[in-house]
Amino acid sequence: MNNLLKKIIPVSDFSKNVLTLTTGAAVAQIIPIALSPILSRLYSPQEFGVFSIFIAIASILGSIATLRYEMAIMLPDNNKDAFNVVAVSIILSFIISLIVFVGIFFLNDEILNFTHQKGVYEYVYFIPLCIFSIGIYQTFNYWSTRLQSYKNNAFSRIAQTSFTGIINIIYGVLQKGTLGLVLGNIGGQIIAALVLAFKAMSQSKTYLKFISQKKIKYTIARYKAHATINTLHVLLDNILSYGISFLLVFFFTDAIVGFYSFSFRILKAPLSIIGTAMSQVFFQQANELYNSNQSIRNLILSIYKKQFLIGIIPFLILFVFAPVLFSFIFGKQWTEAGEVTQILAPWIFLNFLVSPVSSLPVIVNKQKQGFLITLADILLKTAAIAIGGYYHNYVIAFLLLSSSGCLLIIFDLFWYYHIAKPINIIERR
Repeated sequence: MNNLLKKIIPVSDFSKNVLTLTTGAAVAQIIPIALSPILSRLYSPQEFGVFSIFIAIASILGSIATLRYEMAIMLPDNNKDAFNVVAVSIILSFIISLIVFVGIFFLNDEILNFTHQKGVYEYVYFIPLCIFSIGIYQTFNYWSTRLQSYKNNAFSRIAQTSFTGIINIIYGVLQKGTLGLVLGNIGGQIIAALVLAFKAMSQSKTYLKFISQKKIKYTIARYKAHATINTLHVLLDNILSYGISFLLVFFFTDAIVGFYSFSFRILKAPLSIIGTAMSQVFFQQANELYNSNQSIRNLILSIYKKQFLIGIIPFLILFVFAPVLFSFIFGKQWTEAGEVTQILAPWIFLNFLVSPVSSLPVIVNKQKQGFLITLADILLKTAAIAIGGYYHNYVIAFLLLSSSGCLLIIFDLFWYYHIAKPINIIERR
């Protein structure tokens, strides 16, 4: 994997860091991809559909577990201040998880009515644990990135997918249904968080003494934009990504939701392998360029080019042959998932190009504009599925979903390049 990527990506500090993360991410993603033909025979489309609703709820709430303060870990000039951001993120993760638990306890009937899913209702008390593990993982993931301990990030991902796969297979063989998918996801997330937390804390013991109530209050005030603008932005962004499952289950069936979630699972693999690694290193290096008042445009163009070269062949293969491949590899009951994959491939490919630089609005303080783009995306995606639902045709829904997504991402590609220019200190204020 390293040798192949070295031919595509010229060796530099950026590329070396990406290669480290990419190698770990590749190994981590090979595991679920390799297990997919087994899991597709142990779990039905309906069970994947119920699981996708559960993971949608957990992921939407988990995305704001720290009120996005984990993004600020990269911003302070020194590690002492940055570690106070880590402390704030951990505290908020616990508080948000506790609030969700109390909310579930008192509003369990309303949750059942909202999801229209008795299957999901059985697992709602797992959601707070899932949220907390997401918050801890994200916090130490960014702290590890700040310390440039990319091997730790990579190892945590391998541990996560390995443990998830083991639990999925064991419970699948025992015919426990959706429970196996839920426990596998939570178990893997907890293992990944523990791995990162253990390794990060062993490297950061000297910073513990610099945590204080005064500094924590100062940190909360200093980076409050993350808790206001950016939290609402990412919440809507995740509602957009995962809320599609809610819309699909409202207009169609569990099986259609299962086809979509399984399709997205396969299409997301390249995003996880390459895009996430690129994103982590981009955030760190783009922030340095911005703070030194240098242009980020060359870095952005370089990433666009690398992502295109890496992704074009795999996505073309899926665009042309997905139904046949899905039927052969995963079983005939997943042929329709292949057809969905074929429709969504162009949208996911463009998302693959732009995803590594999606943190740019946070770096250059353009969260408000990014928030408006997210609102537009939500409206387009909702309209796409609603129109398909009106005609009782999920193919129309996915065609509109993919085409509207393509148009907006093309706009994003140009917008990110536009806002990447250096600006003077007065403009930053």
